[in-house]
Formats: sequence, structure tokens, C-alpha cells
Amino acid sequence: MYSTSWCGVCKKAKQHMARKGISYKEYDIEKNTSAQRKFKQLGGRGVPLILVGKQSMSGFSASRFQAMLAKAKEDS
Repeated sequence: MYSTSWCGVCKKAKQHMARKGISYKEYDIEKNTSAQRKFKQLGGRGVPLILVGKQSMSGFSASRFQAMLAKAKEDS
């Protein structure tokens, strides 16, 4: 997940993942220049940018995120 420290939607995504016991890696695009470069390469325009396998989501929707997880499990 590409995020910033001030992003309320990022916090919502992190809380959801914590409640569900989902591990993730977080990259702060304001504190890490290589993360910022990768974020731009991925076409990021807003945070959070969440990657699950080959899927990506800008912003956060719990139902869409869970669907992405389910698809990633099917694809593996």
C-alpha cells in the first residue's frame, strides 16, 4: 500500500486489514523517494494505492478489497 501519514482513507484501509488479520507492506510516498518514484510509475494519483497481486485500487473500499483478495487467491 502506498500512503501518506495524514491520509484518513489510508488509516481506514490499515484498520480494515488489522481487523481481518491481513499483513501488508506500507510505503509512505512523502518520506521515501523510491516509493514515490514507484507510485508514479504505477500511475498513482491519490492515496492510498493498494496492490493485490496484479490488481490495484486507488482509494479504499472494503468490499472491493476483499474481492481483490479472493481473485488473487483464485489466480494463485
